[in-house]
Amino acid sequence: IFFFHINRSGGNSLKIAFDIVSNEKISSPILRIPHKIKAKDINFNNTHKYIFSLRDPIERFYSVFYNKKIIVDGSLQSSEGLRTEKKAIEFEKKLFSSHKDINSLCENLYNKNQRIDGLLNVDCVDKISSLNDRLETWFSIDFLNNNKPFFIFEFENLQDDFDKFCKKINYEKRINLASLYKKHNSGINYNNLVKLSEVSRKNLLIYLENDYKIYNYLIANKDKINNSY
Repeated sequence: IFFFHINRSGGNSLKIAFDIVSNEKISSPILRIPHKIKAKDINFNNTHKYIFSLRDPIERFYSVFYNKKIIVDGSLQSSEGLRTEKKAIEFEKKLFSSHKDINSLCENLYNKNQRIDGLLNVDCVDKISSLNDRLETWFSIDFLNNNKPFFIFEFENLQDDFDKFCKKINYEKRINLASLYKKHNSGINYNNLVKLSEVSRKNLLIYLENDYKIYNYLIANKDKINNSY
């Protein structure tokens, strides 16, 4: 089973849980596929199964923004940052030094009078790793129609979905994802962060229009997919 790890969607907790399942249930190994490898770029056949976790696109963008900002601002060390080319790192620093919070960026996403290195903010976002990993980079609706997922998790319903997944693969032990969440250091305390303004939400709805089409399609078909054997 391939687990496509869509960042900021509960994937780190799931990864740890899947490692536990795979070690105990050798007949159903679950292989994590890194962020940069997308499902639609892989040639599937009838024996392949794949799973992933979804998150509301705007909520996910919000989380990605602050996670990336923490890394770029130097509050955390990141292996990703170490691998990134120096030019890209400098560009990221320019973006995040220009935008101290998410509304500064998103309210001006299409502002023609605000540019960085000659680029509109929306074009800058498309150059920043993680921020440019939209849901549409993993899937298209045509791909999903032709290659049905084996199971879909929702970030907002992660434990319940995980319990149902374990039942589907006949894994009988219960794993508490909340306890695993504490083992990895990827969480963000959102309490002190600026909340999205209505203008920011409106601009993100435009920017993430295709993501919402895919997200809504998957949510509408989630139960049917998860209950199929």
